[in-house]
Amino acid sequence: MRKLIYIPVLLILTSVFLWRCSGKDSPELARIASMVSDSPKVALAALGELGDSALSEADRHYRDLLLIKARDKAYVTHTSDSLILDCLGYYDKHKGSRHYPEALYYGGRVYSDIGDYPTALRYFQSALDEFDRHEYDLKLKKRILSQTGRLLNTLRIHRQAVPYLRETLGLDSVLKDTFGLA
Repeated sequence: MRKLIYIPVLLILTSVFLWRCSGKDSPELARIASMVSDSPKVALAALGELGDSALSEADRHYRDLLLIKARDKAYVTHTSDSLILDCLGYYDKHKGSRHYPEALYYGGRVYSDIGDYPTALRYFQSALDEFDRHEYDLKLKKRILSQTGRLLNTLRIHRQAVPYLRETLGLDSVLKDTFGLA
């Protein structure tokens, strides 16, 4: 009888171990990620409730990336680069992660908010380089191109901004984003 109890416990522990090693995000983080764009303040509250102890290293860094993303979507100005640097350090060691280009993009967003435009442009360019190697989310690519063009315009390097803005418009057309086209 005792042996019968050990079998389900062993199966549960094995499935939890395999899930953690599979590289997939936790269901809770996936749920929060799905709401970041539409409800960033709700996502911020949900992220604040997650504790570090229950998260794997990968999930902790993804949670931090989601925190940066939610703050950005909620128009909270980034004032420090410490959290994004930690995320970038992790994802730099895990370049195959699907979150790597997004981490580079938010590195650019953080440095743009801080006012370090050359560093922001380097991160945006690194994110674009990742798109050249792999096919990722076209909406993210559009945001990277748009932010690069915007920063180049801010720096009054208008001629260099034009190709980025043209490509942004091309992606708006492909994605059927009439708001972006306008």
